[in-house]
Order: sequence, then structure tokens, then C-alpha cells
Amino acid sequence: MSVTINFSPPVDSDVVSVKVYSSETVGGEYSHVYTEAITPSSTSVTYAAGDETHWYKISFVDSADNESLLSTAVYGGGQRWSDYMIPLIKAEINDLGTTQRYTDLEIRKKLVVAAAQLDFMADMYDVFDYDYCTTIDAGDGTNWNISPDPIYTSKDVNFVNLWVLKFLCNDAQSSLSNATSNAIKIKDGDSSIDTSAGFNGYKQLLDSDNGPCQAFQAAWKQLLFSDKNGDGNTKKVYGNFGSDYNHRYWNDDGYGGIDDRSSF
Repeated sequence: MSVTINFSPPVDSDVVSVKVYSSETVGGEYSHVYTEAITPSSTSVTYAAGDETHWYKISFVDSADNESLLSTAVYGGGQRWSDYMIPLIKAEINDLGTTQRYTDLEIRKKLVVAAAQLDFMADMYDVFDYDYCTTIDAGDGTNWNISPDPIYTSKDVNFVNLWVLKFLCNDAQSSLSNATSNAIKIKDGDSSIDTSAGFNGYKQLLDSDNGPCQAFQAAWKQLLFSDKNGDGNTKKVYGNFGSDYNHRYWNDDGYGGIDDRSSF
């Protein structure tokens, strides 16, 4: 069995090799298992003895034998989340016909963006089991990825549920924006053309209590108030992010100042 690890070309022009480190768990101890000579234009390395159930990090080594810091961990099985999420999203947005709105690659990109937005929101509250580090390349987008895999490895159900809702909310907002920008109003005497009514459906969907954005907000608030760790502590609700206050939490006495208690 072999494992191929993709990466962006090294920044330094004197890089001569890449080292591969392996661990059985994403947060475990990584051991050096393989070294391969590369050129500054290389974008992948294949570890012939790799195990798809393991996690991998890499480092670059230059001609003076200086080694870089280890990269973000990637799963040996690759981007398996997309095998599950892309068909699911297509079904949710009714995009399974012969003529489709989005290609698989476009959905992958939108999913990575939604994951990055969720990660940013969650950092303040520590609501997910892991930080999902997004990798966005500058090429054709095929390497757009999140890690660790929230479906086949970390099994983070809270993240996956919110991820779907965040995608659907973003898609509805994007559809409304596109419909609005393409609307036409023309009046010439008694004759007129008005296509602006075409985006009313999107607006009603966004404003509806049953819409994807409202569903996302409801699920998000429910997670914030939940006892995620089963230790009797729930997440706190922050308010008023004005320039004169940071992370003002709500307590029984009203708004407080900065609080870094571990229950957050």
C-alpha cells in the first residue's frame, strides 16, 4: 500500500528533499518514516510503505541540511470527506439533473469556504472536537481540502451538521445576490420590462423561519448552549463586540469583562 501526499511547491529554491512523518492519530507523536529527493517545483511525494489509516506530516530539507517545521497533518486516505459531502449537497440543492448548476470542483471549493467560516466562528468558543485547517491552493482548486476529515476520522457530527447548513445558507445568499444583480427594469412610455420579481423567491427563502440561514443560526445557538463535554459547563454567549470591549460575556449580573475561564 502507498500514500501520496500533495503539497505546494517549496518557497526556498535550495530545497533538496522532503521528509515524511507518520502517526496513528492526528494528535499523536509523529515519527520520521521516509525521505525523498525533490526539486523546488515538486508538488507531491509518494510513500510506498504508507498506511491509509495513518496521519502524515512533511518537512522540507535544504542543501545545508536545514529542516523546516512540520506541516499540517493530512489523513492517509486522502480527501474522503468529499466522497460523502458532494453527493449530499447536490441532493440538498436539487442539482442532480443532466444540466447541473455546479461542478464537483465548485461544490468542493464552496464546502472548504464554509468550513473555514465555521472554523473562524468556533475558535472563540471551542465548540468542535478539532480545528479544521483549510488548505486552499492557487491552481485549479483540486487540492482544496480540510483536515482532519470530520466524517471518516474525527466523526465530528456537530461540525458536519452545521457545515451542511452553512453551505446552504451561503448558496441561498449567493443566489439572491446573483438574481438581484441580473435584474432589469426598463420603462418606455406605457411599455415596461421588470424582471426584479424573479429574485423575490430567494429573498423569501432567506427571510423564512424555515430557511437555511435561520436553521443554521438555530443549530449554532443550540450548540453554544449545549453541555458538549458532559461536565456540567455550557458555552457562554458573547455580546457587544464594540471597539471598547472584547469578548464580553453574559452573566447573572449583566455584561462582564474579558473572561478566559476554561469552561469557555
